[in-house]
Amino acid sequence: MEGALRRGRGYPANDATVPDYRGHSTTLREILEGLEAGDVKIFPTSDVEDDGVTPGRIVLKVSGKGGPVEAIFNGVKMVPLAQNHDRSLYCLSDEESRAAFAAIVERYADDPADFMSNHEAHREAKSWKQALAHIKGIEVYDRADRSAGLNATAEEPGFFRVFLWPTSMAGRRAEKFAKARLDEIQSLIDSNNILNIDARPDYLSITARLSNEELDSVLDNPLVERVRTLPSESNDSMPVQINSMAVPQSLKASGPAIGVVDDLVTGVNPWIGVAIHDAPISPPNSASNALSTDHGNVVAGLAAYGEIDVTTLGGYSPFPVVPARVLSADGTGRPTLFDESLVATQVRWLAAQGVKVVCIAMTRGHADDGAVPDTLSATLDTLACELDIVIVVPSGNLDPRTPNDWLNGYPNYVKSDGARVAAPGTAVSCVTVGAVAGGSDVDPRRNPSLVRIARPGEAAPYGRTAPGRSISISTMPNIKPEFARAVGNWGYDVHSDTVRPDVDALGVPVLVGSPRGRHFGVAVGTSYGAALVAHEAAAIRERYPDASASLTRCLLALSAKPLQDSQSLAGRWGVPNYRGILESDSNRVIVTFESEISSGNVAFLEVPIPGDFARVRGRRRFRVALAFAPPVLRSRSEYMAGHIEFDLTHDYSLEQLREIYREQPSLAELEANPELTKSALPDRRASEPNKTSLNSSTLHLREYSSGWDVDNSMYTLIIRHFHSPWTKSQLKNYPTQKFSVAIEMLHEGEIDLYSETVSTVQNHIRTRTRVRSL
Repeated sequence: MEGALRRGRGYPANDATVPDYRGHSTTLREILEGLEAGDVKIFPTSDVEDDGVTPGRIVLKVSGKGGPVEAIFNGVKMVPLAQNHDRSLYCLSDEESRAAFAAIVERYADDPADFMSNHEAHREAKSWKQALAHIKGIEVYDRADRSAGLNATAEEPGFFRVFLWPTSMAGRRAEKFAKARLDEIQSLIDSNNILNIDARPDYLSITARLSNEELDSVLDNPLVERVRTLPSESNDSMPVQINSMAVPQSLKASGPAIGVVDDLVTGVNPWIGVAIHDAPISPPNSASNALSTDHGNVVAGLAAYGEIDVTTLGGYSPFPVVPARVLSADGTGRPTLFDESLVATQVRWLAAQGVKVVCIAMTRGHADDGAVPDTLSATLDTLACELDIVIVVPSGNLDPRTPNDWLNGYPNYVKSDGARVAAPGTAVSCVTVGAVAGGSDVDPRRNPSLVRIARPGEAAPYGRTAPGRSISISTMPNIKPEFARAVGNWGYDVHSDTVRPDVDALGVPVLVGSPRGRHFGVAVGTSYGAALVAHEAAAIRERYPDASASLTRCLLALSAKPLQDSQSLAGRWGVPNYRGILESDSNRVIVTFESEISSGNVAFLEVPIPGDFARVRGRRRFRVALAFAPPVLRSRSEYMAGHIEFDLTHDYSLEQLREIYREQPSLAELEANPELTKSALPDRRASEPNKTSLNSSTLHLREYSSGWDVDNSMYTLIIRHFHSPWTKSQLKNYPTQKFSVAIEMLHEGEIDLYSETVSTVQNHIRTRTRVRSL
């Protein structure tokens, strides 16, 4: 692979029309007047008699094309809190700052053409005029937003996680502001009921048991971004025990270890006991004395053995599992995460033990749709980037207790906004697993009134589905979940008109904790799908022990059998099967590559495609998977520090490609000189999906179906990195980005594709050697 010398995104010349300042200023004044329509006066002014109630400190959501300039709002003492993917800026304001802002808007609306000359400072007025011209809407972010998705009511106090607005936008003052905000919220809560405090500026939160009054006070405080219930196993069914079977004495665990961050994993069931790996150093465990559930045992068993089949179990070695407990039972017996910071502690401990695949089978009980990305998702993204480990998480389950038309409303409710992926399933650099329906048919003799809700292979009625949350101003949502597994179905009792998530015939076989001497059971839930995919990832790493986490994700994507149409909501790239990806053969070739690229740079990867791939008749397939794990920041409009795109081209030499991209003007050059235009880029092959739809994702999979040349066997992948508009100090620590590529060539005609590819590579090496020697 070779890289060009200097890179930047190409942009066309700036031919934008002059904004309609007069029309927009009138609209902006109307927006402010609309917010003043009620008794509560949001924007008080000195020239209007104020008989209403002023709300004091509130958070304003300011949205618009291009995004408001945060420094401008600092000028009227509004405090920027966060930006998000739709170019909205959240600002903390008080009565004084809103009055100053309203006065500027009035001056702008009175005479926008003369606004700059009327203002005391011409330069400041110019900046304000540009910022005001971008504003398309202003809303109040209030109690309803802070409690959105919260199932608790005033009559049901309990354990909650209170998320404060991050302070990372404050730069060097971030920690000072973080302490002040935490102190204020802590003053509203009985200190004896506070379980955990996360003081990191980008992850501010408090976990506590809140009384009715405390919950009200917290929800009314503008320093709070959102209040959520605690993460848990998210409505996975607990296993129904069915039978037992002796363990062969010769059975031993072998292969790469899988970390299981979950509830307590015991060795009471000998099948699970065989797989438990005794680490030389015990894990840190604040939940060690708490009540446990069987969830950790079920997840550990599936991660170790994969699909449980009693006819073959014992005939192969399980992977070792390394338990790291974070969950414990709440008052209802449900596995719950009381200390979110323990997740990072346990994952770091697992990485220190050499574990490269980790299953974290828990989610929050609602879609990740907050103003900023979830803290747990961001934590796992940071760990995946820093530690180079594969972290597998579920998409989450719907709650069977929620009123719904479970039978006749399927599949509409799994496509609804409320059924979107839950955190940490939205973590961009983790592997997220949804569910397709599995299980057997219901026996009408045993259950005459019971029917299954979904047919096998359809999106499971309990599984959360695509798309993930938007994390980029490109507005393209993150592709989540990437994969799916068949992990049971839900039934519906037509006589009692109730959903049945616990029908043994509709579940998948699992290993249980054996409290009554039974070893096996059946269960349903996306957590169990995550465990199965963790097993798949470990199998790939067993064959390729030096593969990075990104390359492992690439190979998982290439191994997946695609789902059709609406089924892909459960897993965009399909159902993985590692057995088809471990080796090349005569009809199928897998080529892998790992490297790093400078931030904002472009690189070229030559791809050998034999002439017979195009010449010989037969069904052919050419797919490219690319993965990377960038740094993330919750408070920025671009959550990821950067993203990578790639294109496949042909008939260009490396020298030609380098020259084309060397001539591309950078964004800074275009801003300095609007007359510049970008150079014509090389012709690129069409693919499915197109690259734009993948900009918010870190695992890309694209298929090229045509355009093969029988006379020229060398194609080139153009790999481009784009850094996000973070601050210079934030990007300073992001000079390069590691990435991995895996390419699959499949041809079902009369061709030895493997031998042809090897020959093509060798010929290309000899040719380049001769050229260099001239």
